Amino acid sequence: MILSQRVIDVNIKVLEIDLKQVILLNLNLRFRVFRAFLDLKCAKGLHKYSIDLLRDSTHHYYECKCGEKKDEEKHISSGKATATHDEVCTVCGYVIRKAVGISFDTLTVTDTTVYGKVSSDTEFYSFSEEIVVAGGAKYIVSIDKDGNDEIDTKRIALEHGYNVVYITEYINDVPTSVYTVVIRRTPVYTVTFDTNGGTAVESVTVDEDTIISDPEVRYEGYTLIAWDYDFTSPITKDTHITATWEANTDTKYKVEYYLENVTKNGYELDHTDESEGTTDTLTTAPIKEIEHFTFNAENSVLEGSINGDGCLVLKVCYTRNSYNVNAVSSDESYGTVSGSDKYIFYEEKITFTATNKPAITLLDGLKAI
Repeated sequence: MILSQRVIDVNIKVLEIDLKQVILLNLNLRFRVFRAFLDLKCAKGLHKYSIDLLRDSTHHYYECKCGEKKDEEKHISSGKATATHDEVCTVCGYVIRKAVGISFDTLTVTDTTVYGKVSSDTEFYSFSEEIVVAGGAKYIVSIDKDGNDEIDTKRIALEHGYNVVYITEYINDVPTSVYTVVIRRTPVYTVTFDTNGGTAVESVTVDEDTIISDPEVRYEGYTLIAWDYDFTSPITKDTHITATWEANTDTKYKVEYYLENVTKNGYELDHTDESEGTTDTLTTAPIKEIEHFTFNAENSVLEGSINGDGCLVLKVCYTRNSYNVNAVSSDESYGTVSGSDKYIFYEEKITFTATNKPAITLLDGLKAI
């Protein structure tokens, strides 16, 4: 029973193999018939070429399945392969030669001159971080153009200003290009300010090409007209900037008027006038006429320069006028008056003594005549 089952299994496998062979033979026959049909058409010049452009290492073309080609031409180069660009055919895009060489990531390249600018606080520059190598190329960094004084670390110390090194590119161990590389470490400049009488402004130290703001300054009694510098322009050297001011014409000052007191031992403020004038110009207080008083130049301060902060105070002093007082009796037969015929100052008090004779009464007192 077991033997019979094995015989059945073997027969089934043989049958499966025979079926597959039949199918393959059938497909092969059909392909030959189809190929014969195509060969017949191609023999009559009825080629069916590929829709897409085909290519090999040297040419591009359209090809029929029979192997016939049309429009076959050599690849047209896009230019020599560089470190960043392949050499390709401009017609079909075939890569003729892969990119090879060195390229610079951030520096500006013009032919074989390379330039870059870094901040003033950059003390070292590393070309290992800057240069991109493609296609097995190599490069060296050197102090001299011939590459004899090589910098193995590919890292240079920077001075303020221009720093020049040379980079030689090698492809297949053959030197192909020598680049002159200029790295400019930004110089530092000092900017000083002459406020020309205004509040002081400290000097500043800035990197080259820095744009600074005009400082805030004050000058009592003056208006800022301009600075002798365009603050929209970058600083490119040590710079000294000066302010220009215009004097105000409405600067305040005071004129105080003093009157001598009755006791003649000093002066008392009578009134104050508020005035205006041009800053730092000389002004004179007006002398007024005040009844019963006489201007006193000796104790007055009539002139002064108008301070920008409005602190100028001029003083005009006046002495008290004196008057002769003489009292007499209208009729001495009735009595007499003593204490008269003297000089007294304005508003000063004076005492008179009236003596009347017996049986006479003083009626009206004193009258000015």
